[in-house]
Amino acid sequence: MVKDVKKNVSKKPVSKKTVAKKVTTKSVDKKIDEVVVKDKMEDKFTPDMFFKIFFEGWKRCFDLEGRTSRLELWVFIIMNTLISVIIQLQCGYILSSRFLVVANEMGFSIDKIESYICWASFFYGVSIIVPLIAIGAMMVRRMHDLGRAAWHGYVEQIFMGVVVLSLLVVAMDCLADTDYAYTILAMGVCFVTIFYSVLYYCLKFLGTTLYYKGDEKKNEFGNPSYVGHYYDDLALKFGNFYILFILTIAMLYLGVWYF
Repeated sequence: MVKDVKKNVSKKPVSKKTVAKKVTTKSVDKKIDEVVVKDKMEDKFTPDMFFKIFFEGWKRCFDLEGRTSRLELWVFIIMNTLISVIIQLQCGYILSSRFLVVANEMGFSIDKIESYICWASFFYGVSIIVPLIAIGAMMVRRMHDLGRAAWHGYVEQIFMGVVVLSLLVVAMDCLADTDYAYTILAMGVCFVTIFYSVLYYCLKFLGTTLYYKGDEKKNEFGNPSYVGHYYDDLALKFGNFYILFILTIAMLYLGVWYF
């Protein structure tokens, strides 16, 4: 009797709804797999993306709204550092005594040498100051990427500290030739204390903007960009490369300076 019941159950026909449900589940799984594969293909970082990030950073040079990812900041810093180093090396050669010797041997006039020196000094300063403006704006947007306000958290303290330090320097300079020795000493102690406080906030601001991971979802400042483990690992690699690059350039400068 039990065997007959089992046979009847096993021979029970499958309904159309069950078949349709299985087909739908398989199609959904297939679409999910396709999306995952597509995302993996989009994760590849190409030279076009590198230059796109670089030019986008310059377009938003004065933009303090929105967000900037950690990868975008490192790419922009690396590109501008490479360009600045090339310009500074060339300008440094023109500003050195070696250029004067070569210019005299080539028969350059004094006006031409002065023109070279003036333009070299101008481009040397521009290669330092102008990129800092764009990088500063990107760091503000980088704080937005972390869901934080840059001014109230860090920049306000740094700005006020710099103002107080400047006032202390002016006051100590005015009192330098007077009999207020103890006042100058007290101001010096205040200067050192405030200086270390400003240095602490500067280092904290730099460490936060350069290395902290941004919000992976939309926050009050906008939508994220370049989200994922691939981009996070790539940003850390770019950061390590930049530190090694700066150390190498510093050692080369020291070698040229001493030898």
